[in-house]
Amino acid sequence: MSISLTLVAAATLTACSASKGEADQGSAKESAAGEAVPAALSGEEGLALAADCSAKLKSVSNLYSTLAAQSSGADAEELAKRASQRDSAATAFAQIAESAAGTIGKTPEQAAQAIRDADAAVQSEFNKRPFEDFATWVTNEVDTKCREALTGKS
Repeated sequence: MSISLTLVAAATLTACSASKGEADQGSAKESAAGEAVPAALSGEEGLALAADCSAKLKSVSNLYSTLAAQSSGADAEELAKRASQRDSAATAFAQIAESAAGTIGKTPEQAAQAIRDADAAVQSEFNKRPFEDFATWVTNEVDTKCREALTGKS
């Protein structure tokens, strides 16, 4: 693969930033991500974290898609763009999970199962929280855990 999955995830999360200030820091975050997978996304714990981030980003993508469908004009376009960005980041994290699985002797099917398990955990949170509370929770999870995993900060 010619481009680092970590770089793709970092770039996509940077594009997901809500503020221009965060977007302006994109190249710094991409440089911090480097070509190597950060330690937080390696091994057994990295597999679980990457699967968790994939599931949560997919959920955020679905939230934005729902809002886009209920909106019109420029708002709908912007929400659809955000949904697409989160979906791309979810895919990158799924690929990171698969890569992490391979380094610890697990199969792609086991990585896919880890993602399904993470999806079920996110769905469980959705089922027990009011919509707005869930939306806040899941976006905070993405903004903290997933970004920190990519930058190596905790």
